[in-house]
Amino acid sequence: MSIRAQGDRFAVWDDVLESSVHSEKWLDFLAEGYKTHSSDVAGHDLLTGDVEFGEPRFQTLAEAEACPAGDISRVIADYAVRSADVIGVSGADWAGFTLTPWKYHANAALNWHNDGAAENSKTAAAFVLYIHPVWDASWSGDLLILDLPGNDVRQVSIPDQYEGNPLGYQILHAGDPYCVMARPNRLALFKGDTYHAVRRVDPSAGSHYRASYTGFFLREDPRHSV
Repeated sequence: MSIRAQGDRFAVWDDVLESSVHSEKWLDFLAEGYKTHSSDVAGHDLLTGDVEFGEPRFQTLAEAEACPAGDISRVIADYAVRSADVIGVSGADWAGFTLTPWKYHANAALNWHNDGAAENSKTAAAFVLYIHPVWDASWSGDLLILDLPGNDVRQVSIPDQYEGNPLGYQILHAGDPYCVMARPNRLALFKGDTYHAVRRVDPSAGSHYRASYTGFFLREDPRHSV
């Protein structure tokens, strides 16, 4: 494994799973149960195209570290600890993390947004692990991360005569995003209140789809919520 890139608000690691384990976890991914996204679900209005997702599950760091070596949760936990200077420390900044499988088929995308901007937000950070075994740069599906505090983006002034999407204008004029290409076996972690998006999967991907495990590092254990 190796760190590919790091900014103020993100870290990218390559080859986080052993080759044989990656192949095994791909089969596990295929065996997950999936349903198609709906704009009626909170947050899903940001999605476009054919997107499927599985059932999210939550684990504390201790629960994840107790999993066998090579388990997806264990891997996320290990790299979360290594990336504490970016996403924070377990116990102090977050209580655990969710894990959800996602499929982005051709023409699917996720619009610009952030998670964890609200003062009382339960989201401290997020991650994406590309689990597909094969990908091509021309198929896109890249994760774009704007390595700036959310307030820096929101403070960009919008001209009175501007008729487009206000956030789109602010993103465009705040700075240039870092592109995390959907290389297999790559893990990206980033702080909450960091604007990000997923580029549309190109039709040339055909039957291939952008496969990932994604999740949020939460400040509280949702299983203890009233």
